[in-house]
Amino acid sequence: MCDIANLGGSRRFRVVTFLIKPDFKQGEKDLEEALKKIEKTNLFVKKKREDDVNIGLSKISEKEGEIDAMKKSVEAKEKELQAVEEKLNDRDRNVIPIFIDPLLVEIQKLLDEHNVILELKKREFHLEIDHKRKALDVEL
Repeated sequence: MCDIANLGGSRRFRVVTFLIKPDFKQGEKDLEEALKKIEKTNLFVKKKREDDVNIGLSKISEKEGEIDAMKKSVEAKEKELQAVEEKLNDRDRNVIPIFIDPLLVEIQKLLDEHNVILELKKREFHLEIDHKRKALDVEL
């Protein structure tokens, strides 16, 4: 007689007993039964493995779908950010000249005033040098 037992839901099986009796016909029947049980067990294990693989594949497929959805979401956010960045850049291009133009005008006014003062001081200096030269010529 042959007896096959499942060990606690795991995938391991063991042969519990296997006795060959002197009666060969009975032993032959027992052997055939044992082989049938082994075949059933092998089919069960094969089916269980296939089911596990299919479950794993479906989980992977589901995760891939989630990843694709997240990827599309990230790409959409990137496009939104690029659009916002472009708007800000356009605004900066338009706003900065408004602030810079008055500053440039003020700076140019200051430069013009300083140039006028510089020219006046140059003239005074040249006049003073000419006056001293003439005074020196008179002394000599």
